[in-house]
Amino acid sequence: MDRVIKSAALAAGKVILRYFKKEMSIGYKKSSHKVLVTKADIEAQNVVRKTVVTEMAKKGFPEKEIGFLGEENLDIKGKHTFIVDPLDGTTNFASGIPYFSVSIAYVENNVIKAGAIYNPATGEYFSATLGRGSYLGKKRLKIVSKPLKESVVNTFFNSPKKIYRRQLDIYGKLFPKVRAFRNFGSASLDIAAVSLNRFNLYINGHSFIWDVAAAKLIIEEAGGSIVDWQGQPLNLDLNQPEKEYTIIAGHPLLTKKVLSFI
Repeated sequence: MDRVIKSAALAAGKVILRYFKKEMSIGYKKSSHKVLVTKADIEAQNVVRKTVVTEMAKKGFPEKEIGFLGEENLDIKGKHTFIVDPLDGTTNFASGIPYFSVSIAYVENNVIKAGAIYNPATGEYFSATLGRGSYLGKKRLKIVSKPLKESVVNTFFNSPKKIYRRQLDIYGKLFPKVRAFRNFGSASLDIAAVSLNRFNLYINGHSFIWDVAAAKLIIEEAGGSIVDWQGQPLNLDLNQPEKEYTIIAGHPLLTKKVLSFI
């Protein structure tokens, strides 16, 4: 499924770049001024769906067997399911910041078997196939463990009040123990960057399945771990697309250490 996913991600990337740094109207989801949606989000998701169906047909898979779970109100059941975040980092995109991504994961029998995260602004393409490792382009990825005091933590400040207040408490306790905090704003790309050792940890208190499905496989295939704030393995539920997930991602030794601050 690697080629199917890559074709869809690259096609979506072309759509996104067509709108990047252009004037466009911005909508809001969930009655929040912090949760943005643009025409690029919608069109990119449509292109992903169309491309996947076309590429799967070439492989002999009928459309009735193809399912989708996407951020922009896309929920179609199928034996072969693609979990899609067509534009992860919409706020960055709308602000002209070249840090956003297309995230696509392929799931069969409730197992994530392939995934990719693509930043069309930089051309970086992260991918993973179950049991075959993670890659940035052709470079094999392997997470390296570092002491907390040498670690750069990529954080995220989530919108819900109960979440960001707790995050402020967690970050306040953790900050003196690490090298630095950063906040880049595209969950899937942030986690993929941990696989690259660009960051050493990622913490988020309010993620959804499309934010983390591809990233989960990428970081695990690179030798990392992704757990919830209770330290339990992250089990994604395709039947509850609105389920919220807390996450810590990084080298297994580091994720275990960080749990003491949660």
